[in-house]
Amino acid sequence: MKQNEVLNLMRNLVNRENALIRLDESDVKYLTEEKEVEVISSFSFENHGKRMNDIIGQLQHMENRVKSYQRYILIVEYSPDDDFMMNEFELLSKYLKNVVTTDITKWSLYSNEGLNGLRVSLIMSR
Repeated sequence: MKQNEVLNLMRNLVNRENALIRLDESDVKYLTEEKEVEVISSFSFENHGKRMNDIIGQLQHMENRVKSYQRYILIVEYSPDDDFMMNEFELLSKYLKNVVTTDITKWSLYSNEGLNGLRVSLIMSR
């Protein structure tokens, strides 16, 4: 995904009403000043007990790429018909703390009516 596509994605998220934890314009602004931006998205359609492990497994295949960046924005999207559970968030947080050497710049959590499952996107920049 090119940097301008990432910025458009971020601007759309800033304006969405269905956020439990929202991104704001400052999150978009810093990305315009970064030299390199990359997005990794992982999806899972498994049930509650398996889907975060499924996503973490997908992210593990890209750990070297993830570790090479300096700033991160994590976007978690879930179906409103299938609530996102805090223990799932804790699994993801624990995994990322072991992989990312700097703090996650921002976390965001969105309900997405068009999604049947769970999607985790990691926007990385340097």
